[in-house]
Amino acid sequence: MEEGIISRSVELAERWQKESNRLKTKRQLEFDEKVAKMVRNPVNKVFLTELIDQSFRPREAKRVADQIGYLLGKYKNVDLFDAFESLLIELFNKVGKRVPGVSVPAIVGRIRSETSGVILEGEEEALAKHVSRRKKEKIGSNVNIIGEALLGEEEAAKRIQIYKDALDSDSVNYLSIKISTIYSQITPLAFEETVEVLVERLSELFRSAQKNRFAAENGEMQQKFINLDMEEYRDLALTVEAFQRTLDLPEFKGLRAGIVLQAYLPDTYEWHRKLTEWAKARVADGGAPIKMRIVKGANMDMEQTESSMRGWPQAPYHEKLDTDANYKRMLRYALQPENARCVELGIASHNLFELAHAHLLAEELGTSQHLVFEMLEGMADATVKALNNEGRPILLYAPVATKAHFTHAIAYYVRRLDENTSPQNFLTHSFNLEPGDEDWTFLANQFRFSFGRISRLRGEPFRLQDRLNEQSGRSRSTFQSDRFREEPDTDWTLAANRDWAELIRGKWKAVPKGKVEEIPISVGDEFLYEGLDTQEIIDHSQYEENLPIARYALARIDDIDRAMEIAASDASGWARMGSSERHEILSSAAEELRQARGDLIGVAAAEVGKLFSETDPEVSEAIDFAEFYPFAMRRFEERANLKFRGKGVGVVIPPWNFPIAIPAGGVLASLAAGNNTIIKPSPQATYCSWLICQALWKAGVPKSALQFLPCRNDPEASHIAMHPKTAYVIFTGSTRTALNMLKKRPQLPLYAETGGKNAMIVSSMADRDKAIADIIQSAYGNSGQKCSATSLVILQRSLFEDEAFRSSLVDAAKSLPVGYAWDFKSKFGPLANPVGGPLKKAIESIGKDEEWALRPELSEKDPHMVTPGILWNVTQSSFCYRKELFGPVIGVMCYDSLDEAIRLVNETDYGLTSGIHSLDEREIAQWREAIRAGNLYINRGTTGAIVLRQPFGGMAKSAIGPGVKVGGWNYPLEFCDAEETGLPRDRRPNDPLLTRFDFMIESFPDEIDEIEAARLRAAFESSLYEYENVFSKIEDYFKIRGETNQSRYLKIHDMAVRIEASDSPFSIFSRLFNAYISKTELTISVSPDVQEELRDWLRMHAPDLLAEFIVEAQSELCARMTEYERIRFASSEQVSDEIWSAAAKRGIYVAASPPLIDARLELLLYFREQCVTHCYHRYGNLGQHQLDVHAADVLAPGALPEEVYVSNGDEESEEDDE
Repeated sequence: MEEGIISRSVELAERWQKESNRLKTKRQLEFDEKVAKMVRNPVNKVFLTELIDQSFRPREAKRVADQIGYLLGKYKNVDLFDAFESLLIELFNKVGKRVPGVSVPAIVGRIRSETSGVILEGEEEALAKHVSRRKKEKIGSNVNIIGEALLGEEEAAKRIQIYKDALDSDSVNYLSIKISTIYSQITPLAFEETVEVLVERLSELFRSAQKNRFAAENGEMQQKFINLDMEEYRDLALTVEAFQRTLDLPEFKGLRAGIVLQAYLPDTYEWHRKLTEWAKARVADGGAPIKMRIVKGANMDMEQTESSMRGWPQAPYHEKLDTDANYKRMLRYALQPENARCVELGIASHNLFELAHAHLLAEELGTSQHLVFEMLEGMADATVKALNNEGRPILLYAPVATKAHFTHAIAYYVRRLDENTSPQNFLTHSFNLEPGDEDWTFLANQFRFSFGRISRLRGEPFRLQDRLNEQSGRSRSTFQSDRFREEPDTDWTLAANRDWAELIRGKWKAVPKGKVEEIPISVGDEFLYEGLDTQEIIDHSQYEENLPIARYALARIDDIDRAMEIAASDASGWARMGSSERHEILSSAAEELRQARGDLIGVAAAEVGKLFSETDPEVSEAIDFAEFYPFAMRRFEERANLKFRGKGVGVVIPPWNFPIAIPAGGVLASLAAGNNTIIKPSPQATYCSWLICQALWKAGVPKSALQFLPCRNDPEASHIAMHPKTAYVIFTGSTRTALNMLKKRPQLPLYAETGGKNAMIVSSMADRDKAIADIIQSAYGNSGQKCSATSLVILQRSLFEDEAFRSSLVDAAKSLPVGYAWDFKSKFGPLANPVGGPLKKAIESIGKDEEWALRPELSEKDPHMVTPGILWNVTQSSFCYRKELFGPVIGVMCYDSLDEAIRLVNETDYGLTSGIHSLDEREIAQWREAIRAGNLYINRGTTGAIVLRQPFGGMAKSAIGPGVKVGGWNYPLEFCDAEETGLPRDRRPNDPLLTRFDFMIESFPDEIDEIEAARLRAAFESSLYEYENVFSKIEDYFKIRGETNQSRYLKIHDMAVRIEASDSPFSIFSRLFNAYISKTELTISVSPDVQEELRDWLRMHAPDLLAEFIVEAQSELCARMTEYERIRFASSEQVSDEIWSAAAKRGIYVAASPPLIDARLELLLYFREQCVTHCYHRYGNLGQHQLDVHAADVLAPGALPEEVYVSNGDEESEEDDE
């Protein structure tokens, strides 16, 4: 029976296709040819996408003309245009750039005209005219009003009013809306609260639909119809629940409304069944039927991108045939008579095989009266006419946008371009399709084959993460693998994970009174609490209740001394343990941290007030540290010429703002390098650190290898840091504190991640909605208490003076729900400390010309609570520009040229993170090469720091010490000493540069013996090899879809190599050679004690090394030390106390380790690391990157379920939409 309907469907589709071809107009044939050109030459689609995406961004015609001219010059082999368009472009190139006021409106108007068939004019008169024409043709219109992205609640209210006005008008009888257009603060974790708001707002619209009636075709007066569109997978459950609950209200018992389901999701079939059973019960109770619109799905690109970025399994099917099979499965279920009378069906597709099959199946089952064909306005007009002529009921999905909102329709248009050109989509082939040709045969076979998939279709979702019943993560263990994979964060859209969150809240919020955890210090294998002073921890998220949850003991000086003795003696044997054994234990620690995720989230909420959504990624990062650092060490330990050993006792002093990730990261890096470690936790986050230590001890880290010493800041904390047995300190905190530590002990090996004054530049060429969303996320995430938070927003003047932009930014900020962690709808929590210091000063006193666009409000009940603030017209003289506020206040500045904006960023003295929003790649290129910051972010927020994807660390005042990046390959190396047991294997001999240095060696005034010469030769060759293969390369380890994360090395800008009389030939040549190939601005600073012949030799060869030469005492070097970013000595014994003190005072790094032959380690001293993250996708579309081999097929580790095999990228292409 099935074979019969398949054959009849193909025959009917063939008849319809022939009729469609006959009915095509000249304009439709021209459109077909344009699409065919995009299929034949993908550059055409990329060009058109960029042209449309970028031509409507700036308000100034001159800027638009410049951008169009650039794009025309960039894509030389575009063959997309017809004769008139080619003439228009020729005229533009010749004279248009000089008269942009004339040429730009002409080109923009042409683009608007070309898209008008797909995106209808939203102005009332034009829309009424179009709907009236369709009505006369007996074709319905399902209107989708496109507006700006919903960023705040004022805009949500406006959008709801727009919908109500549309329903009040005679033009709109059928309206599609999305939940994301009526509520700006959708929060999957706060599922119930979100649904409540959605129900309230849907009710308002449903009432409007009820009161506004129209005359149907049969003359009957009907209520207007609202259809709830489906968006991305994360909105599925919320959309269905809000739809059902609203219609369950008594007042809507008789209202007909509709919802969309997407067949490319395997779990859609089950949602379909549940909705149908609910609708049947509704009708049985006297309620109205509902309507279901079944689509294949049009967000594949974004689903794939989210999957890759988050490390979650891809939600949709991986093969097109499975989507097609699920579509047919849903169709057959929907058309059963008992179902169709309660759930009317809109079968949305342009695929004539699918439509023919639906039509024949409905006839066979006797349910044709419940079936409507739904298609997209402007995409297949001849097909619509052919079907309409046969009397098939048709509804056209009609996106509309006013001229003012056309930029917000670009995302829709880009999806349509993708759909029209994806290899396996019917639409791609339909524009020149003839029954019987190769394309027709391919599509017919695809249609037939999909039936065979139905019986073996997956019905459960791909995303099955369940924190309550989680499987062991040991399959991700780097100890058993040669691959590092990031730990996925919790997917809060899943019901099981929301249930888990409820259990966390129940456990940690409801700590019984009197049941206060006693947290001891740990010294060796002992836990000490009795007799020690203690500090109370109260529940920060129930501040007014003053509920104690724990007390922790405070270490004394003698406790610290004893702990130091134990650590220095390696009583645990950790330092002597084999690196493989350490790796196994730390990988087990990762598993323990996985198991402790819930408690870590709960304790951070109670102790620090941190939201679940903020702490969860921290736990993932901590797990990543545990897996990655020993994995990175293993890579270096494979170098046969090197033997590593720990430096000694490591002290970790973390902050409170990242109470899980930073303490764990410092401890794990120190342990991975083979060091006994002491953690002095932050007083505000001691409980968090205690749970981390417990997880590590449970995994097998000896208690005497990791000692836990909470204490007062002075004198005890200073005693730990300054202790003579402390080999190094890992510190995260303020620049001032780091410099104070160095002041007390100038030679302290300090690895400090310090403050930031991070700026986001927003160009007139930016996607404004995305820029605002990223500013809000970057500035107010964790209540602005991230060192990477955006604190300055630097707007191009046209944006700075744009009231609409300002209004949207303010609306987005003030709409953030402010509250505590136990309230899941909160997106903005309390500060860890009462408002004070620079933040309080910035709030209470502003500059003469500054004004509050959004004034922060201080809570009268809780001194930790303050709302977001936006200070407008900040200048370089402003307090807000100069000071790190470490709170939720951003300063907005204005710029006229990008050079000016870059200068404003670089003159803050900090260099931690920096961002730009612009779609002009020329601006991006200029910015990325000029900004001095450790982490650069393009078209996304300025926070991130995911292990190995975005190694974290800054420059200038944002990093004290060598500045090696946390979460990068090199970080654990900093806590090791390397012994060279042979010559490096990886070398580059016979390089012409070696000849030049051979000559210098031959003329060297001191004799160089054969052994020294061999070592020098090996060092030179190693440097050339490592420079070519590592330090001049860019690494993007994960290759995330839609985003590049490029780690690169930048030369130390200004460097002094200090030559002392005790230096060996090797130490002189090694340092000079490495400085030369690093291209640093080099000064050779020579001691007066150096023999005259050597001084003359150095003076003579300084120009060959592109270096400045100077003879000076160390005291003279001190006087001009600020000229250098780094000073390289050959030995710490050579460095005077004066140099150490002067460098410590200024935060300048003195590199004084003996030079190594192996340049993989040695060259680290001549470079800084930088990570550049570029979010380049546009609504999931990869733009010019899709022209790169495999770029579109990139999936993150874990994105593809192990049981699914995808043979090529075509099978992952986007499905037919509505």
